[in-house]
Formats: sequence, structure tokens, C-alpha cells
Amino acid sequence: MGRRLKIAAIVGGLLLAAGGAMAYRLLRVDDIPAELEPAGDPRTLVIPGIGSQPELDVSKKQGTRLFFVFVGLQSWSGDEGKKLNRALNRWVLPDDLEGYIIFDAEGLGFLQEKSGEYMDRFGKETRFQMYGDFVGAFRQVFKLPRGHHGFVVVDGDGTMVSRHSGGYQTDDELGEVRALLGAQEPAPGPDVPPFEVGGLSQSACASTPCALLFLGGPVKKADIPNIDDGFEGDDEAKWAQYQKPAVRNAGSVLNLAIEGKAKGAIVGDSGDLEFLPGWSVAADDAQLRAAFDVAPDQTSLLVLREGTVAYRGDGVIPFYQWGQISDLLGVEFDFDD
Repeated sequence: MGRRLKIAAIVGGLLLAAGGAMAYRLLRVDDIPAELEPAGDPRTLVIPGIGSQPELDVSKKQGTRLFFVFVGLQSWSGDEGKKLNRALNRWVLPDDLEGYIIFDAEGLGFLQEKSGEYMDRFGKETRFQMYGDFVGAFRQVFKLPRGHHGFVVVDGDGTMVSRHSGGYQTDDELGEVRALLGAQEPAPGPDVPPFEVGGLSQSACASTPCALLFLGGPVKKADIPNIDDGFEGDDEAKWAQYQKPAVRNAGSVLNLAIEGKAKGAIVGDSGDLEFLPGWSVAADDAQLRAAFDVAPDQTSLLVLREGTVAYRGDGVIPFYQWGQISDLLGVEFDFDD
């Protein structure tokens, strides 16, 4: 399961085949100037949709505040914009605000037709709709340097109110962005009920972050793509497997090294799967499910932190939410396979 859009992997291979000149042109990282070049009128921004996407036309968004996250091949998986990206993915946003991810695909027009398939497929994996900008329209309007994470906020009347390149690194900077957007941190979750399973308990999880993964059905190695002795099939078949909640979520935590930082328990039939130290495996438990209000056939992941259920994901957990889970557990997920 790739944290990055698979189109990025395809592009990388094609660039190598295309030769150094194209790779240099498309993968270059511009310097961030002390002062950004004056931007154009945000209302002139139009980016064609890909696949089933509608056209993104800012002039038709009057009355709605907008923000744009600008990423490219160079910055998609980097740390430069991680803090802001994860904050945007967890914040509670006001109703009059819409967010978009703009992927800098200028110069990659030869991939536009193929990318439609992946844009449709990954449409539910990001919180905010992603547009591939194959003509460079976004950079032409907002004059952001290539190769860096960018962030732009546009008011409801089409006026640009903020523009930044290079990511935000401090909590104070994030606080300023949160105030600008009118966003809020999520409310605390419910209190952790009394429970015990696999070395985890209400008291143990008050001081150490814990993860409880309830499986809604049996899972084994042969069900999970991209692991040894795992599921065999073409790309479409593998993607279909990842839409099964127990397969997706068990596969996501399979190689997660939490020992020494957090504790975890897999509750349900995990067959021949082997989890890393820090994870325990327990049989399904109706009483435990009832304590956390998890239905008998439901796949749910709960993160317990400081006495509360700090995160709950039912069913398939989209890729963007794993960043919040990582922050709560203090452990990074690696979805680069």
C-alpha cells in the first residue's frame, strides 16, 4: 500500500527512461526567494478535472473560502509539509471552507490519460480532493517555487489572504494557520472503559498510548497483497483486496514497530499473520467489543491515549488518517511497499 499516489511511482520510472534532461526539468527544486513574486488573480485559476472530476474553477467558488496545498514529485513524501498536512487532516474545519490538493504535474502531459484511473481510485484516500495540474496553471497564478510544499488561502470574494512556500515547522506557525482558517482541534474522545486484553488495560493505557484493532472477520497471509506468501493478483485485484476493512487495517499495522513506544492488541482471527513485538493477539471477545461499542462483525481501530479514546476508525481507514494515528502512537507507519 503506497502512501504516495501510485502515479508518482509510475512517473519516476518513466523519467528514468526518458533521460536526464527531462528528469532534471521535472524534478528540479527551486530556491525559495526571500519574497515571493507577486501573484495573479486567484479567480483566473482553472484546472481541468481528471477522470470523473469536475473542473476546478475558482471564479465559480464565490462565497466559499478556499485553501490549496501544493505538492509535487519532490515534496509529496517529504517532511517539509508534514506538520501542516497532518493538522489539516485532523482539524475540524468550518462549513464555508473548501480544501484542495494541487499536484504539480506540469510537463507530465503524456501521463494525463493514465492518471485518471488513479485519481478515481485514490479519491477517497485523501481528505481533500486532489487535482493533477498538467499545464502549470496553479504556479502561473500563485508563483510558488517548484519542488516545495506550498499553501495558499483565498477568501470568499476571490482575494488571496495567505501564501507560503516551504512548510510550517512550529506549533506557533500552525496556530496562526488554524486561526486564519477558523479551524479547531478535535474534541476529546470518550473515556476509556475498564478492560483487559493482551497486556493492555484501562490503567496501562493511561500512561502509554495503546492501539486496539478489532477484526470484523478472519484474515491470513494469503489475503494481504505485497507481503511474502500474500495475496496474488493483478493491480486491480489487489486494490479490491484493500477495500476489505480487516485486510486493509491488519495489513497496515503488520509491520508497525511499536515496542517501547506504544502497546497494541489484535482482537479477532488473524490466522498465520505475524506481528512485530509490542503487539499481542487475542481471540474475538464479545464483552470487549461491547465495552467499546464495536459491533460483532465490525473492523475498528481505536487509539487510547491519556485516558480517552483519542481516535476511532470504523471500516476501511483511508490513507490520510494514518498520519493522525502515527502522531497519537508516536510511531511512523511505512506504506511505501
